[in-house]
Amino acid sequence: MKSMNRREALKLAAALGASLAWTPRIPRFSFPAWTERRDLFPQGVASGDPHPDSVLIWTRRPPVDGDAASRLTAQVAADVAFHTVVAETTTTLSADSDWTCRVLAAALKPRSEYWYRFIDDRGNASRVGRTITAPAPRDTKPLNFVFVSCQNVQQ
Repeated sequence: MKSMNRREALKLAAALGASLAWTPRIPRFSFPAWTERRDLFPQGVASGDPHPDSVLIWTRRPPVDGDAASRLTAQVAADVAFHTVVAETTTTLSADSDWTCRVLAAALKPRSEYWYRFIDDRGNASRVGRTITAPAPRDTKPLNFVFVSCQNVQQ
């Protein structure tokens, strides 16, 4: 494996950083035209690190047969049909980040269910994921946890 100097390490760290999706002032309708293309998003979608007002969402959109997307739009909606998009951002894709996209969806409601997806610059979309934000700090209702770990047992 090639060694990395400090400057390359900093560039890679910046490339792997998460984008931020904020809640718009007024919820709006979804992306005008999109087609679900699970074959272009082979790892699917994932969410994690829930907080009362945010959640991290992730996907990977590698080039397929020489077709490389350069931008992804991440959308978070209050409904599965994406009639009410509550957070959205657009981010770039590149080989430097192994074609991955991480977005911190912020300004969300505590203990709330949301749906999310990623759409490339050609209108090809990932499958739809579902996530739930954490409860508010003083919420006393029962809470269930799920733990998922890397498939590499050594890590």
